[in-house]
Amino acid sequence: TTNFIVDALPQQQNTHNEQRKKTMMFGRGVYFSELPAISLMYGNGLLLCKVMPGKCETFKPQGVPPPDISEEYDSREVKANDSQGVIHIVKRPAQILPYCVIQLKKQSLTSQYIKPTQCAQPFNPTHCVNPSSTANCVHSSKGTGTIPSIQQNKSSNKDDWSVVQAIQDKCYDKRATTEKTIQNFTTHATTTDNNQTCTICHDPLSSAGAVSLSSCGHKFHSSCIHAVISHQTGQQHIQCPNCQTIHGIKTGNQPTEGKMYFRKHTGQVPGYPDCGMIVIKYTMEDGVQEDGHPNPGKPFHAKGFPRTAFLPDNQKGNHVLQLLVKAFRRRLVFTVGSSLSRGEDDCVTWNGIHHKTQIQDNGNGHGFPDMGYLDRVQGELKQKGVE
Repeated sequence: TTNFIVDALPQQQNTHNEQRKKTMMFGRGVYFSELPAISLMYGNGLLLCKVMPGKCETFKPQGVPPPDISEEYDSREVKANDSQGVIHIVKRPAQILPYCVIQLKKQSLTSQYIKPTQCAQPFNPTHCVNPSSTANCVHSSKGTGTIPSIQQNKSSNKDDWSVVQAIQDKCYDKRATTEKTIQNFTTHATTTDNNQTCTICHDPLSSAGAVSLSSCGHKFHSSCIHAVISHQTGQQHIQCPNCQTIHGIKTGNQPTEGKMYFRKHTGQVPGYPDCGMIVIKYTMEDGVQEDGHPNPGKPFHAKGFPRTAFLPDNQKGNHVLQLLVKAFRRRLVFTVGSSLSRGEDDCVTWNGIHHKTQIQDNGNGHGFPDMGYLDRVQGELKQKGVE
């Protein structure tokens, strides 16, 4: 009953039993998106509505929040740099008619989009990091999917960082690798049920050769699976189109020149008074897009780096650190694409694995306390095959 009252406050509470703040960063009104992935960042269900936008103005984020919608307009459309409308702000509840509610299964959820923010959180290091130091490095093992154990350093030396680098892709035959992946993770399937269809092409499975995925058992045309693998980033895994189960090792298109640094710190994050904290820092540099990026051969920009993040230095926090190291080495932490907050294309952006980039939460969800964060981020990592 309060969904469309503009002044209604969120009902969720933080660990201090305080109501979560309501930002309305693109102006006062009720927020909608035509993109389910945007809406699903704010909950596990979708409320479909029929909306009368009326006279609509457009806005492209430039890092500065806009004023409220003027009297001249009834709504505002927030556009990405490619002119795609991603968020709609409706001024009055009278313009909204609820239609239906869609509840999604957990395995259907994804977090490929990041909540828009007005600007990146800066990190100003007070000391030098020596990337050439190998005393506490986590060395990459090319061609393997395993990572060595992380050396947990209890020293208070501020320059004592451990360094992680992404695995460098070896040159390989894309077609041959695709066929090998199909051979490793599928078996020939026979079906006599004419009503059973391939969910990729929606044709009957009996009309062509079918394969069954080794872990989940879902069936598809071999040619359809071949096409899916050929067009995805990295040809060494299959992610089931039905249940999202990952067969093999999923890799991303994160720029290989970046580095991940981490160290222990005697400070604490709110909500975890009995342990220190882990500080993580990511560095990236501008470069040229490669195959697997949106615009191969075109420059990309690494803005807002270095970026920093924090974890509690307890058992679960160290486990999450191990997973983040594995994800970084597999090039899954960042990607190259459009930045909604900056309104720019060809940028290095987060890739759906949320980080706490502030120690103390100021109402935007980027800091602590957040007692459910470690479990949630493990779920996000699992969606990418990192566990």
